[in-house]
Amino acid sequence: MILTVTIAGILLGLGVPAFNQFVARTSQSRALEDVYTTIIVARNTAMVSAAPVVVCPSSDGSACGGNWDENWLAFRDCNDDGAYDSSATTPGCDDDNNGTTEPEPRISNIPFPADLTVTVEDTGSSTPATLRFSATGRITSIAGSDPVTVTVTNSEAEVRKIDLCSNGRAYFIDPHGSTTTGC
Repeated sequence: MILTVTIAGILLGLGVPAFNQFVARTSQSRALEDVYTTIIVARNTAMVSAAPVVVCPSSDGSACGGNWDENWLAFRDCNDDGAYDSSATTPGCDDDNNGTTEPEPRISNIPFPADLTVTVEDTGSSTPATLRFSATGRITSIAGSDPVTVTVTNSEAEVRKIDLCSNGRAYFIDPHGSTTTGC
């Protein structure tokens, strides 16, 4: 019986760290997919609606401001002011063409788990306040520092990245050493 308990303890000791690593990688992969999807949907929405779309950090999920690893807010910026307007009188927003203005359409809202660190930096190590997609799908908030890299780090200190080029396209970066981007 002592031998069985000892073997079970050893197996459990080996299994728990592997399980924790699995959970950390799953959380990281889910967040990376959410980031990628938000970027693609924001770009496509800008091109289809012929109106700018803004992706910004949001501390509360209802206004721009905060850190990139708290929450992301994406919205169609009808009045092109770079701020999310939830009021019903936003100039330029009349999606149903009934002559009344509406709130700016929110495209997505991504809260990130506390065990992840999300950073957004251009090649000059500057953190953009927003990512703004123009009606042509290009990012206009990149001031010549192509690409912007979104880095998601999990609790096991594993890093995964997405490069976002000034043309608006996003590329996953190989976590196993490849440094080439699609930009």
